[in-house]
Amino acid sequence: MTDKHTEQAYQVIQLQATIEQLRQENRRLQEKARHADSANKAKSDFLAMISHEIRTPMNGVIGLSELLLGTGLEERQKHFAELILASARNLLTLINSLLDFSKIEARKMILDMDPFDLRALLTEIMELFILSGRQKNLQVSAQIDLNCVLCTLETAIVSARYLSICSAMPSSLLKRERCNSSSRS
Repeated sequence: MTDKHTEQAYQVIQLQATIEQLRQENRRLQEKARHADSANKAKSDFLAMISHEIRTPMNGVIGLSELLLGTGLEERQKHFAELILASARNLLTLINSLLDFSKIEARKMILDMDPFDLRALLTEIMELFILSGRQKNLQVSAQIDLNCVLCTLETAIVSARYLSICSAMPSSLLKRERCNSSSRS
């Protein structure tokens, strides 16, 4: 009987030691969680502040581009001014998306699943990339389904993944995969 009591006492001591280790580990993890939450809040606050600071000059670029487009520009100058305006608006959208991160983290983000014109969006994006591509002697192209007039967010996500996959492929592979069947240069 003594050996049995000794064994049980030993097991109780081991369990108590294990419980104490688990308590210490739990306290350590709680402290790490507090630090992580604090760092996450600081990151969100920084993103919100810097996004607001960038929006003011970006709105200035948009306003000046719109004013410039109202003047008598040559066709090429008008095209470049339109690209500046489109780029500035796209950058402002990205900045607004940064602000949305705080909403996401606060679980206050609501997605609108409104239809939009995916072809018009891709055409606008392609104009920007085609200009950059020409400067680097690269051909930039996209295949756009002509039946897709209005798309939802899910369709756009799939299309964006397809476009990014195509843009990452070598040109020889693009021709085989027919990603560039509707080429614009």
